[in-house]
Amino acid sequence: MRAGGRPRRHRRPARRRAQRHCAPRFPRPAHRPRTRSGTPPGKLCVAGIHTGDLHNRVYGNGKLLINLSYSTASEGAAAEAELLAAVNSGVEQFTATFADTREFARTAADASSITRVDWLKRGLPCLHSSAAWAEELLTNAGAARWPDSTPAFTCDAIWMAGVPDTYTAVLGPGTLDGNNAHAEGEYAELDELRRYASIVSSLLTGFADQHRRQFQKGKIR
Repeated sequence: MRAGGRPRRHRRPARRRAQRHCAPRFPRPAHRPRTRSGTPPGKLCVAGIHTGDLHNRVYGNGKLLINLSYSTASEGAAAEAELLAAVNSGVEQFTATFADTREFARTAADASSITRVDWLKRGLPCLHSSAAWAEELLTNAGAARWPDSTPAFTCDAIWMAGVPDTYTAVLGPGTLDGNNAHAEGEYAELDELRRYASIVSSLLTGFADQHRRQFQKGKIR
C-alpha cells in the first residue's frame, strides 16, 4: 500500500501458470472415422458422470456415461470405433504427458489397465419405416408425422426393423416433453385421450377399407 494512496492489488501469475500446466490440451486422434458425407458418424451425448458422493474426498474410480445415437447400423459401428479410438488415444496421451510428474506418475503408469469401456447396449437396430400406403393411412387418420427438424427418440419399436411387409409407427396421446412422458408426474388430458382414441379408430377402419378396395381390384387375395 502506498502512503496516501489506494491499496494496490497484487497479481499472482505463478498460480495461473500452474493452472494452465494442470490442464494440457490433447490433440485429436489423427485418423477419425467419417460417413460418406465426410461428417463424424452419429451424435454423442454425455448422460452423466460419477466419482463419489462426498465433495471433499478424492475417490479412486469413476464412471462417465455416454449415449451414442445413429441413424443406420453402419453409422453406429463407425461411432463405436471412433469412441474406442478416442479413449485409447486419450489414455496414451495422458500417460505420455504425466509419466514424469511426481503427482500422477503412478496413475499414468496404470492408466491403460484401469481405464476401460463397458457397453451397456450396443449394436441396436435402426427402424426405417417408409411405405406410401401406410403414410397415407396415418395422414388420413390425423396422425401427424414426427417433424424431421425435432430431436429423434428411441423405444422398443426398433425391434420391428427388417420385418417384411410391416410398417411401424409410435403413437400416443400428448407429447413427450409437454406431458412428462416416462417421468414423475406423467399425465394426459382428457381431450388428448379422446383425440388419440379417434385416431386409433380411424386407423383401424381406414386399414380395413384400404384392404377391401385392394381385394376388390384383385391386388390381394
